[in-house]
Amino acid sequence: APLTAAIGVMSFLAALALAGLLLIFAASSEWTSELQSGVTIQIKGPDAAEIDQGAKAAMSVLQSTEGVLDARLLSREETGRLLEPWLGKGNIGDYLNVPALIEARVSDGLRRDLGPLEARIKTAAPGAVLDDHKQWRDRLTSAARSGQALAFTVFALIMGAAAAIAARCSRVGLGWRMSIFRSVSTRISATTRRM
Repeated sequence: APLTAAIGVMSFLAALALAGLLLIFAASSEWTSELQSGVTIQIKGPDAAEIDQGAKAAMSVLQSTEGVLDARLLSREETGRLLEPWLGKGNIGDYLNVPALIEARVSDGLRRDLGPLEARIKTAAPGAVLDDHKQWRDRLTSAARSGQALAFTVFALIMGAAAAIAARCSRVGLGWRMSIFRSVSTRISATTRRM
């Protein structure tokens, strides 16, 4: 019974490690696919009027570019909510020149060479910065691979330990039964010789 319980617990832990491996794989695939097709354009400026003008010019460039699937200018309230973790709730007033943010989805063909699009946006809105999320995507992919490797290592170690325990217990059990067999066979042969 203790062997069965130990193997049961180890099998449960191995199943948890395997589930973690699959969960990390699914989540990282979903996150990186979302980042793969998206770009963000940030428009900075000395005042709100220039930021708004730059945002409209950048939106015009995006809407006229082949390969841009959709583009959306975030409202000041949405941008403010993104800044709340750093500045605190309610601390974003009109006195702050909050940059405008544009979220855009682009085709794979356009993603391969974003240089011309970035140049056109910077010409239309000099304070614009295009971010293709490559650095973030690479970090996320690296972290996901590390998590997957850790989960697989834990799974392999648990399964290896379970196999070693089962093999050792089997050898001990067979050894014990072998001593009984020898004892019985010795008695049988002793009895046979007397006859």
